[in-house]
Amino acid sequence: MEGDHPRRTQVTVLALAVAVAGTGLAGYLISRPASVPHAPSPPLQSITPQPAPTPSAQPSADGFTVADDAATGQIVVYGGSAGTGGDTWLWNGSGWTLAAPAEQPPALYGASAVYDPVSRLVMLAGGGSFEAAGNDGTWSWDGETWHELDADISRAPVAGGTLGWDPALQQMVLVTPASAGDNSSSQTWLWAGNHWIPKGGHAPFPANALQIAFDPSSDELVAMSCCLFSSSLTVAGDAQMWRWDGAAWHFIADTRLPPTIGVTFGLVWDASSHSLLLSGQASSPQTPLTPVLTWRLVNTELVALRASGAPVVSGASFIETDNGPRLVAADSSVEGSSTPYHLWAWTGAGWKQLG
Repeated sequence: MEGDHPRRTQVTVLALAVAVAGTGLAGYLISRPASVPHAPSPPLQSITPQPAPTPSAQPSADGFTVADDAATGQIVVYGGSAGTGGDTWLWNGSGWTLAAPAEQPPALYGASAVYDPVSRLVMLAGGGSFEAAGNDGTWSWDGETWHELDADISRAPVAGGTLGWDPALQQMVLVTPASAGDNSSSQTWLWAGNHWIPKGGHAPFPANALQIAFDPSSDELVAMSCCLFSSSLTVAGDAQMWRWDGAAWHFIADTRLPPTIGVTFGLVWDASSHSLLLSGQASSPQTPLTPVLTWRLVNTELVALRASGAPVVSGASFIETDNGPRLVAADSSVEGSSTPYHLWAWTGAGWKQLG
Protein backbone atom coordinates (compact mmCIF):
# COMPACT_ATOMS: atom_id res chain seq x y z
CA MET A 1 0.00 0.00 0.00
CA GLU A 2 1.42 3.28 -1.10
CA GLY A 3 1.28 6.29 1.24
CA ASP A 4 1.97 9.97 1.21
CA HIS A 5 5.60 10.80 1.73
CA PRO A 6 6.47 13.53 4.26
CA ARG A 7 7.13 16.69 2.33
CA ARG A 8 9.10 19.88 2.67
CA THR A 9 7.39 22.86 4.25
CA GLN A 10 5.63 25.08 1.74
CA VAL A 11 4.12 28.51 2.36
CA THR A 12 1.16 29.20 0.06
CA VAL A 13 1.86 31.88 -2.57
CA LEU A 14 5.57 32.20 -1.69
CA ALA A 15 7.52 28.95 -1.73
CA LEU A 16 10.04 28.29 1.00
CA ALA A 17 13.06 26.29 -0.05
CA VAL A 18 14.55 24.27 2.75
CA ALA A 19 18.13 23.29 1.99
CA VAL A 20 19.75 20.47 3.86
CA ALA A 21 23.52 20.34 3.71
CA GLY A 22 25.27 17.17 4.68
CA THR A 23 28.46 16.79 2.68
CA GLY A 24 31.01 17.10 5.45
CA LEU A 25 31.56 15.36 8.76
CA ALA A 26 32.98 17.37 11.63
CA GLY A 27 34.80 15.67 14.44
CA TYR A 28 36.58 16.49 17.64
CA LEU A 29 40.15 15.49 18.58
CA ILE A 30 40.20 14.09 22.08
CA SER A 31 43.57 13.71 23.79
CA ARG A 32 43.66 10.78 26.16
CA PRO A 33 45.68 11.16 29.38
CA ALA A 34 47.59 8.25 30.80
CA SER A 35 45.41 5.74 32.60
CA VAL A 36 45.03 6.62 36.26
CA PRO A 37 43.16 4.85 39.04
CA HIS A 38 39.63 6.14 39.52
CA ALA A 39 36.68 5.46 41.75
CA PRO A 40 34.26 2.81 40.54
CA SER A 41 31.17 4.10 38.72
CA PRO A 42 27.93 4.06 40.69
CA PRO A 43 25.51 1.29 39.75
CA LEU A 44 23.14 2.11 36.88
CA GLN A 45 19.61 2.99 37.93
CA SER A 46 16.80 1.06 36.40
CA ILE A 47 14.59 3.23 34.15
CA THR A 48 11.05 2.09 33.59
CA PRO A 49 9.96 2.92 30.03
CA GLN A 50 6.72 4.88 29.71
CA PRO A 51 4.03 2.93 27.90
CA ALA A 52 2.66 4.34 24.66
CA PRO A 53 -0.92 5.56 24.76
CA THR A 54 -3.43 2.81 24.12
CA PRO A 55 -5.70 3.46 21.13
CA SER A 56 -9.42 3.06 21.68
CA ALA A 57 -10.99 0.78 19.08
CA GLN A 58 -14.13 2.33 17.59
CA PRO A 59 -16.62 1.01 15.05
CA SER A 60 -17.00 4.53 13.61
CA ALA A 61 -16.08 8.15 14.32
CA ASP A 62 -17.37 11.58 13.41
CA GLY A 63 -17.07 15.16 14.59
CA PHE A 64 -13.26 15.10 14.36
CA THR A 65 -11.19 17.92 12.89
CA VAL A 66 -8.33 17.43 10.41
CA ALA A 67 -5.48 19.65 9.18
CA ASP A 68 -2.41 19.19 7.01
CA ASP A 69 0.72 20.07 9.01
CA ALA A 70 3.09 21.25 6.28
CA ALA A 71 5.88 21.93 8.79
CA THR A 72 6.16 18.26 9.77
CA GLY A 73 4.69 16.58 6.70
CA GLN A 74 1.96 15.01 8.83
CA ILE A 75 -1.82 15.03 8.88
CA VAL A 76 -3.26 15.87 12.31
CA VAL A 77 -6.64 14.59 13.53
CA TYR A 78 -8.18 15.77 16.78
CA GLY A 79 -11.32 15.14 18.81
CA GLY A 80 -14.64 13.78 17.65
CA SER A 81 -16.50 10.73 18.85
CA ALA A 82 -13.51 8.37 18.71
CA GLY A 83 -11.67 7.38 21.89
CA THR A 84 -11.87 9.99 24.63
CA GLY A 85 -12.95 12.82 22.33
CA GLY A 86 -9.55 14.41 22.98
CA ASP A 87 -7.26 12.04 21.06
CA THR A 88 -4.58 13.34 18.66
CA TRP A 89 -3.81 11.05 15.71
CA LEU A 90 -0.96 11.62 13.25
CA TRP A 91 -0.50 10.30 9.71
CA ASN A 92 3.22 10.21 8.85
CA GLY A 93 2.96 9.13 5.22
CA SER A 94 2.77 5.40 5.88
CA GLY A 95 0.66 4.85 9.00
CA TRP A 96 -1.29 6.28 11.92
CA THR A 97 0.11 7.00 15.38
CA LEU A 98 -1.74 7.99 18.52
CA ALA A 99 0.20 10.96 19.92
CA ALA A 100 0.81 11.62 23.62
CA PRO A 101 0.97 15.45 23.87
CA ALA A 102 1.93 17.08 27.15
CA GLU A 103 -1.02 19.47 26.78
CA GLN A 104 -4.18 19.32 24.73
CA PRO A 105 -7.56 21.03 24.18
CA PRO A 106 -10.66 19.74 25.93
CA ALA A 107 -12.60 16.90 24.35
CA LEU A 108 -14.21 18.57 21.33
CA TYR A 109 -16.76 17.73 18.68
CA GLY A 110 -16.89 19.68 15.42
CA ALA A 111 -13.88 21.98 15.94
CA SER A 112 -12.06 23.62 13.02
CA ALA A 113 -8.34 23.40 12.22
CA VAL A 114 -6.06 24.80 9.51
CA TYR A 115 -2.32 25.23 8.95
CA ASP A 116 -0.78 28.69 9.43
CA PRO A 117 2.33 28.98 7.20
CA VAL A 118 3.48 32.17 8.96
CA SER A 119 3.73 30.63 12.44
CA ARG A 120 4.30 27.13 10.98
CA LEU A 121 1.66 25.82 13.39
CA VAL A 122 -1.70 24.10 13.03
CA MET A 123 -4.42 26.34 14.47
CA LEU A 124 -7.54 24.92 16.14
CA ALA A 125 -10.62 26.82 17.28
CA GLY A 126 -14.30 26.37 17.92
CA GLY A 127 -16.17 23.14 18.33
CA GLY A 128 -18.44 21.99 21.10
CA SER A 129 -17.16 20.43 24.29
CA PHE A 130 -18.66 17.16 25.45
CA GLU A 131 -18.87 18.72 28.91
CA ALA A 132 -20.06 22.27 28.13
CA ALA A 133 -21.83 24.36 25.53
CA GLY A 134 -18.78 25.18 23.40
CA ASN A 135 -15.09 25.94 23.13
CA ASP A 136 -13.92 29.55 23.08
CA GLY A 137 -10.24 28.64 23.31
CA THR A 138 -7.74 28.81 20.45
CA TRP A 139 -4.94 26.23 20.28
CA SER A 140 -1.89 25.47 18.17
CA TRP A 141 -0.12 22.20 17.36
CA ASP A 142 3.69 22.35 16.97
CA GLY A 143 4.26 18.76 15.87
CA GLU A 144 4.64 17.40 19.41
CA THR A 145 2.05 19.02 21.66
CA TRP A 146 -0.80 21.52 21.83
CA HIS A 147 -0.51 25.06 23.22
CA GLU A 148 -3.38 27.28 24.36
CA LEU A 149 -2.78 30.65 22.71
CA ASP A 150 -5.36 32.85 24.42
CA ALA A 151 -5.56 31.47 27.95
CA ASP A 152 -4.73 34.73 29.74
CA ILE A 153 -6.92 37.18 27.82
CA SER A 154 -10.59 37.83 27.27
CA ARG A 155 -11.71 35.40 24.60
CA ALA A 156 -13.90 35.99 21.60
CA PRO A 157 -16.98 33.74 21.31
CA VAL A 158 -15.49 31.41 18.70
CA ALA A 159 -17.48 28.26 19.51
CA GLY A 160 -19.00 26.85 16.34
CA GLY A 161 -16.58 28.76 14.10
CA THR A 162 -14.92 27.77 10.80
CA LEU A 163 -11.27 28.63 10.05
CA GLY A 164 -9.68 29.58 6.76
CA TRP A 165 -6.22 30.80 5.73
CA ASP A 166 -6.02 33.57 3.13
CA PRO A 167 -2.50 33.45 1.60
CA ALA A 168 -3.13 36.47 -0.62
CA LEU A 169 -3.90 38.72 2.35
CA GLN A 170 -1.86 36.72 4.90
CA GLN A 171 -4.89 36.50 7.17
CA MET A 172 -6.16 33.75 9.46
CA VAL A 173 -9.93 34.11 9.15
CA LEU A 174 -12.55 32.72 11.53
CA VAL A 175 -16.30 32.84 10.86
CA THR A 176 -18.58 32.29 13.85
CA PRO A 177 -22.30 32.66 14.59
CA ALA A 178 -23.16 36.33 15.07
CA SER A 179 -24.43 35.57 18.57
CA ALA A 180 -25.72 32.70 20.66
CA GLY A 181 -29.28 33.41 19.58
CA ASP A 182 -28.60 34.38 15.95
CA ASN A 183 -28.02 31.49 13.55
CA SER A 184 -29.01 33.42 10.42
CA SER A 185 -25.91 35.63 10.24
CA SER A 186 -22.24 35.40 11.14
CA GLN A 187 -19.30 37.39 12.47
CA THR A 188 -15.81 37.31 10.93
CA TRP A 189 -12.65 37.52 13.04
CA LEU A 190 -8.94 37.95 12.20
CA TRP A 191 -6.16 36.39 14.29
CA ALA A 192 -3.76 38.95 15.79
CA GLY A 193 -1.12 36.67 17.30
CA ASN A 194 -2.79 35.93 20.63
CA HIS A 195 -6.42 37.04 20.22
CA TRP A 196 -9.21 37.46 17.67
CA ILE A 197 -10.27 40.87 16.32
CA PRO A 198 -13.78 41.30 14.85
CA LYS A 199 -13.71 42.48 11.25
CA GLY A 200 -16.62 43.94 9.31
CA GLY A 201 -20.30 43.76 10.13
CA HIS A 202 -22.48 40.68 10.33
CA ALA A 203 -22.45 38.65 7.12
CA PRO A 204 -25.89 37.56 5.85
CA PHE A 205 -25.16 33.83 5.93
CA PRO A 206 -25.04 31.29 8.78
CA ALA A 207 -21.79 29.97 10.21
CA ASN A 208 -23.04 26.40 10.50
CA ALA A 209 -22.43 24.04 7.56
CA LEU A 210 -19.98 26.61 6.15
CA GLN A 211 -17.10 25.54 3.89
CA ILE A 212 -14.12 27.88 3.35
CA ALA A 213 -11.29 27.48 0.82
CA PHE A 214 -8.77 29.60 -1.05
CA ASP A 215 -9.30 29.79 -4.80
CA PRO A 216 -5.96 30.45 -6.57
CA SER A 217 -7.75 31.04 -9.88
CA SER A 218 -9.35 34.22 -8.47
CA ASP A 219 -6.73 34.76 -5.73
CA GLU A 220 -9.52 35.01 -3.15
CA LEU A 221 -10.78 33.24 -0.07
CA VAL A 222 -14.25 31.90 -0.84
CA ALA A 223 -17.02 30.48 1.31
CA MET A 224 -19.96 28.25 0.49
CA SER A 225 -22.89 28.73 2.85
CA CYS A 226 -25.72 26.27 2.96
CA CYS A 227 -29.44 26.51 3.06
CA LEU A 228 -30.21 30.16 3.81
CA PHE A 229 -32.68 32.03 1.63
CA SER A 230 -32.03 35.75 1.74
CA SER A 231 -34.38 38.43 0.39
CA SER A 232 -31.31 40.30 -0.85
CA LEU A 233 -30.51 37.53 -3.33
CA THR A 234 -31.98 37.77 -6.81
CA VAL A 235 -32.42 34.01 -7.19
CA ALA A 236 -33.12 31.67 -4.29
CA GLY A 237 -30.81 28.67 -4.16
CA ASP A 238 -29.72 25.87 -1.88
CA ALA A 239 -26.35 27.50 -1.17
CA GLN A 240 -24.50 30.72 -1.85
CA MET A 241 -20.91 31.51 -2.84
CA TRP A 242 -19.12 34.43 -1.16
CA ARG A 243 -15.68 36.03 -1.48
CA TRP A 244 -13.56 37.75 1.20
CA ASP A 245 -11.74 41.01 0.41
CA GLY A 246 -9.98 41.42 3.75
CA ALA A 247 -12.70 43.54 5.31
CA ALA A 248 -16.07 42.07 4.29
CA TRP A 249 -17.78 39.20 2.47
CA HIS A 250 -19.33 39.82 -0.94
CA PHE A 251 -22.00 37.70 -2.61
CA ILE A 252 -20.90 35.90 -5.79
CA ALA A 253 -23.81 33.71 -6.85
CA ASP A 254 -26.26 31.02 -5.85
CA THR A 255 -25.31 27.41 -6.43
CA ARG A 256 -27.62 24.42 -6.42
CA LEU A 257 -26.75 21.57 -4.07
CA PRO A 258 -27.82 18.05 -5.07
CA PRO A 259 -31.20 17.28 -3.44
CA THR A 260 -29.95 14.08 -1.82
CA ILE A 261 -26.89 15.56 -0.10
CA GLY A 262 -26.99 15.28 3.68
CA VAL A 263 -23.61 16.63 4.75
CA THR A 264 -20.54 18.25 3.16
CA PHE A 265 -17.01 17.21 4.16
CA GLY A 266 -14.98 20.06 2.71
CA LEU A 267 -14.28 22.48 -0.13
CA VAL A 268 -10.75 21.93 -1.47
CA TRP A 269 -8.55 23.28 -4.28
CA ASP A 270 -7.45 20.59 -6.74
CA ALA A 271 -4.33 21.72 -8.62
CA SER A 272 -4.56 18.90 -11.16
CA SER A 273 -7.92 20.11 -12.49
CA HIS A 274 -7.38 23.76 -11.53
CA SER A 275 -10.73 23.86 -9.75
CA LEU A 276 -12.44 23.61 -6.38
CA LEU A 277 -13.86 20.24 -5.33
CA LEU A 278 -16.67 19.63 -2.88
CA SER A 279 -17.14 16.27 -1.20
CA GLY A 280 -20.07 15.09 0.83
CA GLN A 281 -22.49 12.31 1.54
CA ALA A 282 -26.11 11.57 0.72
CA SER A 283 -28.68 11.59 3.46
CA SER A 284 -29.76 8.04 4.33
CA PRO A 285 -32.00 7.33 7.34
CA GLN A 286 -31.52 3.59 6.83
CA THR A 287 -27.73 3.51 7.21
CA PRO A 288 -25.04 6.03 8.21
CA LEU A 289 -22.56 4.30 5.86
CA THR A 290 -22.93 5.70 2.35
CA PRO A 291 -20.40 6.35 -0.45
CA VAL A 292 -18.53 9.65 -0.61
CA LEU A 293 -19.81 11.92 -3.39
CA THR A 294 -17.61 14.43 -5.23
CA TRP A 295 -18.45 17.55 -7.26
CA ARG A 296 -16.36 20.03 -9.24
CA LEU A 297 -17.24 23.72 -9.02
CA VAL A 298 -17.43 25.01 -12.60
CA ASN A 299 -18.00 28.77 -12.41
CA THR A 300 -20.80 28.64 -9.84
CA GLU A 301 -22.28 25.26 -10.80
CA LEU A 302 -21.55 21.99 -8.98
CA VAL A 303 -20.91 19.21 -11.50
CA ALA A 304 -21.12 15.63 -10.18
CA LEU A 305 -18.03 13.50 -10.85
CA ARG A 306 -18.11 9.76 -11.56
CA ALA A 307 -15.43 8.92 -9.03
CA SER A 308 -14.06 5.39 -8.91
CA GLY A 309 -13.30 3.70 -5.59
CA ALA A 310 -15.57 5.97 -3.55
CA PRO A 311 -15.13 5.03 0.13
CA VAL A 312 -18.14 4.10 2.23
CA VAL A 313 -17.90 6.09 5.45
CA SER A 314 -19.82 7.29 8.47
CA GLY A 315 -17.94 10.58 8.90
CA ALA A 316 -15.15 12.34 7.02
CA SER A 317 -13.09 15.49 6.51
CA PHE A 318 -11.86 16.64 3.09
CA ILE A 319 -8.64 18.70 3.19
CA GLU A 320 -6.01 20.19 0.91
CA THR A 321 -2.40 19.01 1.28
CA ASP A 322 0.84 19.62 -0.61
CA ASN A 323 0.31 16.15 -2.11
CA GLY A 324 -3.21 16.93 -3.31
CA PRO A 325 -6.72 16.53 -1.86
CA ARG A 326 -7.06 13.98 0.94
CA LEU A 327 -10.06 12.46 2.68
CA VAL A 328 -9.76 11.31 6.30
CA ALA A 329 -12.71 9.13 7.21
CA ALA A 330 -14.06 6.42 9.42
CA ASP A 331 -15.84 3.39 8.04
CA SER A 332 -17.36 0.10 9.13
CA SER A 333 -14.11 -1.87 8.72
CA VAL A 334 -12.33 -0.22 11.65
CA GLU A 335 -14.09 -2.16 14.41
CA GLY A 336 -11.46 -3.87 16.52
CA SER A 337 -8.60 -2.04 14.80
CA SER A 338 -6.00 0.17 16.44
CA THR A 339 -7.14 3.35 14.69
CA PRO A 340 -10.60 4.65 13.87
CA TYR A 341 -9.35 6.46 10.76
CA HIS A 342 -8.50 5.72 7.15
CA LEU A 343 -6.94 7.95 4.49
CA TRP A 344 -7.80 8.31 0.80
CA ALA A 345 -6.12 10.33 -1.93
CA TRP A 346 -8.00 12.01 -4.78
CA THR A 347 -6.38 10.85 -8.04
CA GLY A 348 -8.25 13.12 -10.41
CA ALA A 349 -10.57 10.33 -11.49
CA GLY A 350 -11.39 8.66 -8.19
CA TRP A 351 -10.20 7.63 -4.76
CA LYS A 352 -7.18 5.56 -3.74
CA GLN A 353 -6.85 4.30 -0.18
CA LEU A 354 -3.48 5.02 1.41
CA GLY A 355 -3.99 3.72 4.92
